[in-house]
Amino acid sequence: MKKRKKNGGKAINPLARRIRFFAITGILLIILIFLFLFKINNIIVTGNSRYTDEEIKSLVINEDSFNNSLLFCLVNKNIKIENVPLLESIDVIYVNRNTIQLKANEKLTIGMFRAGDKVCCIDQDGVVIEMLDYVGSGELGLPLIYNLCSEGTVGEKIKIDDESVLNTLHALMSSFEKYEIMPDSIYILDEAVRGGSEDETVKTYTLLFGSVQVLVGQDEYLEEKMRRLAAILPHLEGMSGTLHLETYDENTENIIFDTTEAVKPEEIPQAAEQSAEGAEQSAEAAEGAGA
Repeated sequence: MKKRKKNGGKAINPLARRIRFFAITGILLIILIFLFLFKINNIIVTGNSRYTDEEIKSLVINEDSFNNSLLFCLVNKNIKIENVPLLESIDVIYVNRNTIQLKANEKLTIGMFRAGDKVCCIDQDGVVIEMLDYVGSGELGLPLIYNLCSEGTVGEKIKIDDESVLNTLHALMSSFEKYEIMPDSIYILDEAVRGGSEDETVKTYTLLFGSVQVLVGQDEYLEEKMRRLAAILPHLEGMSGTLHLETYDENTENIIFDTTEAVKPEEIPQAAEQSAEGAEQSAEAAEGAGA
C-alpha cells in the first residue's frame, strides 16, 4: 500500500497552495492600488470668508491624518470645530480619487457691536452667538455696528427699540457678501423727518471704508445702492471723502463723491457718544480688575 503524505495530519494539495498564494497576492495588490490610487493630491476649500484656505486645512489635516481620499472622507464626514470664533464645523466631501473638498460652515452673523471691552457677534434675529475680546473695527471680517446696543449675553436676544434695524442689517450684510465689499463700521443714526414733528425720526445708515464715508440713508433701494457702491469703491482707493447715496433712487444717474466732506468717525453724531461710553466702561473694568 502507498503511504499518504502527512502535514499536520492532512495531505498537501499543490493546487490549493497555488490558489492561496494568488489570493494573498491579489489582496495585497488591491490594498496597494487602493492606497496609491486614492492618494490625496488636491484639497478644495469652500465656504470660508473669515479664514484663509490654509487656516481651514490646518484645522482638519495633520501628520496623523489618512492620506487616502476614501478613508479620510469616511472617517471625517463632519468635523465639529471648537475654540475658533464664528466657525461651527467643516464638512469633508469626496470629489474624486485624488481630490477632497473642505466646506467651512461659518456661523451666520450680521455684524458685531461693542459691549465694554468685548464685542458681541449677532445673528439675523439679534441673538448674541459669540462674545470676543475687542480688537478693532473690521476684525473677523465683520463690520463694527455703532448705536445698536451696548450690552448682550450669549444665547440671548439683544434689546433694541426698533426690530426693523435687524432686517436692514441682514439685507446689508447679504449685499456685502454678494458684491464682495465689507465696511469697517456701520453707523445707525436717528434723523429727523423733514416736515415732521420734533420727535419724529427715521433710521439712517452710514458705512465707513477706511477714510471713505458712505451715506446710505434710509432702508430704501439697498440692493441697488450696494451694487453701485461696489462698482465705485475701487476708484476711490487711497482717497478720502463722502459718497452720497442717501438720495439714490431708480432715476439717479450721477453719484456725488465730495472730498471736502472727509468726516472723521468720531465726528459722526451719536457714534462719538457710544465710543466715549465704551471707553468709560473699559476704564471702569480696568479699575475693578486693579482693585
